[in-house]
Amino acid sequence: MIILDILGYALLSIGAFFFFMGGLGMLRMPDVFNRLQAGTKATTLGSFSVILGVGLINPQWLLKTVIIVAFIAITNPVGSSAIARTALKKGITPITYEESHKEADGLPEGGGGRVNVFSFIIGVVMVGLAIFAIEAKKLLTSVIMLSAMGLLSVILFVIMKAPDVAITEASVGAGPYHGHIPPLP
Repeated sequence: MIILDILGYALLSIGAFFFFMGGLGMLRMPDVFNRLQAGTKATTLGSFSVILGVGLINPQWLLKTVIIVAFIAITNPVGSSAIARTALKKGITPITYEESHKEADGLPEGGGGRVNVFSFIIGVVMVGLAIFAIEAKKLLTSVIMLSAMGLLSVILFVIMKAPDVAITEASVGAGPYHGHIPPLP
């Protein structure tokens, strides 16, 4: 069992790294398509790692976690391609290399890269909520904390001028976070 625990916690750490990189990509990328790429790839790998890590730590849940991973593997690409198609149909075009390196402000329109104090505070609160959710002894407490994290991430996406991602997080982003990942013993 100790080996499963070590592998489980290693997968949790790998998942946390991918979630962090996905969030960083969402913050740094200049347009919808780049943000979509950063968000979906990193959060898919992060979700896989975290959910399988929980399954290894709690072997009685392993079958359920494998089913959840399979569901995410099927639905995440469908959701991201639907967002990309909708953006293209609405006339949003990807930012080209030349547009992304304009001298005006050093940044393309859409903000990609600026962090204001409010965004930083929300990020710190989200980290605190994540720690509190992991340490919570009751599942309901974890679900409430993770739901609050989802709400704060929607606010951050709106601040970053990514309403498409905010809507996605508000509507379907709750899947891998809320209710599927029980607190650790």
